[in-house]
Amino acid sequence: DALHMLGYKRLGWKDIRSRQLVQACIHGDLAPIVEQTRYYDAFEDLPWPHLYREMVELYPDARFILSLRRDDQTWLRSMERHLMRGRWSPYAHFYGADVYPGNEEMILQSYQNHTQTVRAFFGDKPHRFLEIVVDDGDANWAALIRFLGNPSDDLSMGAFPKSV
Repeated sequence: DALHMLGYKRLGWKDIRSRQLVQACIHGDLAPIVEQTRYYDAFEDLPWPHLYREMVELYPDARFILSLRRDDQTWLRSMERHLMRGRWSPYAHFYGADVYPGNEEMILQSYQNHTQTVRAFFGDKPHRFLEIVVDDGDANWAALIRFLGNPSDDLSMGAFPKSV
């Protein structure tokens, strides 16, 4: 949502194509995923957080934003809300479980592992990587605009959304 507010054409979870791309990712079929990258400037939510290595290779000038929550427990509560909506098998692929009760540690470990792996991968590419804590709200605007090289210095775009 933040990238959309800055004028980027963004593919996010609300678009049905994202669900189809999740299935392609799970089956190792990158062709439809790569095809979609031709039509958008920015990507968020599943399957994109798990495709950064491939996207770095395909797009050497691309930048990557890791959006985090205030702390592990805040993220876990958010995942609980997602998982309690109903069973969805891709969650098991990405988070180790598609049912929340009894799997909290495994789900949390998947988040911690992902965060650590992404940070390590981009450790020698700091010019291509930004971490933001979505719970920090409006404080994220300046960092995001600076990172993207967006010429806008208008920070009156409204409240910073929970999705980048």
